[in-house]
Amino acid sequence: MRTNNQRGFSLLELIASLAIVSLVSAALFQSIAAWMQLSARASAAAEGSLSAIAGQRMFDRIVGGLTFAWPEEDAFRFVGAADGFSGVAAAPLHGFHPHLAPVRVIVRRPDGEERGRITYQSGDIEWALQALDGTAALSYLGADGVWRSTWPPAANPEPGPFDDAAYFDTPQLPLAIRASFSDGDASSAWIADISGHPRIPQRLRDLE
Repeated sequence: MRTNNQRGFSLLELIASLAIVSLVSAALFQSIAAWMQLSARASAAAEGSLSAIAGQRMFDRIVGGLTFAWPEEDAFRFVGAADGFSGVAAAPLHGFHPHLAPVRVIVRRPDGEERGRITYQSGDIEWALQALDGTAALSYLGADGVWRSTWPPAANPEPGPFDDAAYFDTPQLPLAIRASFSDGDASSAWIADISGHPRIPQRLRDLE
């Protein structure tokens, strides 16, 4: 007679196999969960970096487009403080073509909100440039290389060893504007030059 050498798994072997599969599954699940958390953090960091870069580029464009106000328009003359500035831009951020428009950049923390932001305003337009986890302050560079918390300064910045500043009015615009950010031990800054429109825009009536 032919004997049958085949046999099935014993209950002990089946339990051991299930235990091994469970351990491998648990380890795989933990690895996937850790990878997903790491991926989410990397995605959030990348999104924050892109947002900061976009905000800085918009800040550069706003500051670079600032220009002098006409003498009779005192309301549009550039005024700067630690919590914001206002003036006239020859190339406003929201425009598709160059045109003169009043603009404001404000550092504020709305009531009831934990996070602040830097916003851009021009007419009915208001855009957020940067969300703030900490604090931010603006400062203004004079011809003497000194950053000031307000503009215009109390005294005309002297550009060099010669006292030429005594014979000229304080310029309407600083040379550059800096936005300084602080969040605990971390700090950073945006610096933008006012170099695109250094003179008062001419009008036909000014040539008469």
